Amino acid sequence: MGDFNHGHIQWTSLQSTGREDQEFLNLVQDSFLSQHVLEATRGENVLDIVLSSQKEFVDNVKICEPLGCSDLNQIHFIIKVKGEQNRKIRYRKNFHKGRYKDMREYLAKIDWNNTLKNKTATECWNILKSEIDCVVDKFVPLKQQGKRSKKKHLSKEAIRKIKYKQMMWKTYRHTGSEEDCSIYKEALNRATAEIRNSKRSYEKKIAFNIKHDSKSFYAYVRSKQKVQDKVGPLEGSDGNIITEGFLMAENLNEYFSSVFTREDISILSVLETKFGGREFDYLGQLIVTPTMVAMKIRDMKDNKSPGVDGIPPKLLLEIVEQISIPLATVFNLSLEEGIVPISADMKVSEQCGIAAAKGNQILGLIRRNIVYKEKELIIPLYKTIVRPHLEYCIQAWRPYRKKDIDMLERVQRRATKMIQKLRNISYEMRLKECGLTTLETRRLRGDQIEVFKILNGYENIDRNIFSQSRKREGLEDMELH
Repeated sequence: MGDFNHGHIQWTSLQSTGREDQEFLNLVQDSFLSQHVLEATRGENVLDIVLSSQKEFVDNVKICEPLGCSDLNQIHFIIKVKGEQNRKIRYRKNFHKGRYKDMREYLAKIDWNNTLKNKTATECWNILKSEIDCVVDKFVPLKQQGKRSKKKHLSKEAIRKIKYKQMMWKTYRHTGSEEDCSIYKEALNRATAEIRNSKRSYEKKIAFNIKHDSKSFYAYVRSKQKVQDKVGPLEGSDGNIITEGFLMAENLNEYFSSVFTREDISILSVLETKFGGREFDYLGQLIVTPTMVAMKIRDMKDNKSPGVDGIPPKLLLEIVEQISIPLATVFNLSLEEGIVPISADMKVSEQCGIAAAKGNQILGLIRRNIVYKEKELIIPLYKTIVRPHLEYCIQAWRPYRKKDIDMLERVQRRATKMIQKLRNISYEMRLKECGLTTLETRRLRGDQIEVFKILNGYENIDRNIFSQSRKREGLEDMELH
């Protein structure tokens, strides 16, 4: 931490105005450091900053009044030296060992048409949810959550050589002979080499399987972190300290729900009808079939976490045939009752800063925890867990300013520069060696593919949204109006 005197850097959006400020910002990002001071420390500028190699090291940053005659504000923060461990034994459902055959037979006996007859969407969902909870309690066993003593990246051969090395050390300490010392050193070298080979093989394995098993990568990264985040204790509205888990959850829920606007429902404005289509174009005329529901469920990934309903995708995939009928009924009733999703907008520059910061954060995890920076490891990890953050819903927030385009591109530059054998060549050569293109080229290619589909009738969109523009330099362009 310290006064680095770079007050023109916007740390929230990762933007700067001066050349020196931009060079310092690039240096911080290239070093995969996290900056924790986001409020002004002198006037309206952020001069004093706190940098850390892991975001979890620093917590509860506060900007306080200046000390004495100083014109700089004080910065108070907490450094986590050692993470707290919760030794309480917990149990959870082991869905990988569920008796799914018995579960399917149980659900197949339910007459869903009669059970859900003359019910609302909410009532149908509650009935379906209670039946699912019932079969989970009956046919899914519990599993104790405990700490693993064995390191996942150590193979059986590595463990065997480690034990042999330890045995030779005890022998040498007992005898003190030069011969036993030589045997121990030889065992030490073999064990060290086997540990390195085992770690390299494990990192290659999780890199190759990253698309299908991303949880193993994050579990491996978390196991090497020195600080584990912990929720609480919290201060309640009455000033008392809350430490119990359920009460903390209730306190957080009460706090977040307090920001919603409470409107006077006795006075409601009359909404004008905006829909001008035909009667059969109404959304309520859409019929969701059990086949459509089953297709969507089969596209799920079974290694993902459950949502707010507590139903994991693994369970849905196992009983897809038995629940597709009641789920289709719930969806159709929801359309009839009129459920409208609401989304919020965001500025393009802010979204670019958020995406770039998230990409750099994950690159930092890879750099700190993956020992062997080889192309076969870095590129699959980058494509699977970094680049999606830079392109998620890019059609809605595609950058058009050069500084935003460069901000996203620098993330890919850092990713390719992490490869040890490619560090000293140009970015263009690194892209060629890795089989990549610039992010701007990928966005342009996606736009061209979508325009081609629309103009040639592959998409159910009116091609008249495009019109012929004036000829320029002998070229005829299509423009969107």
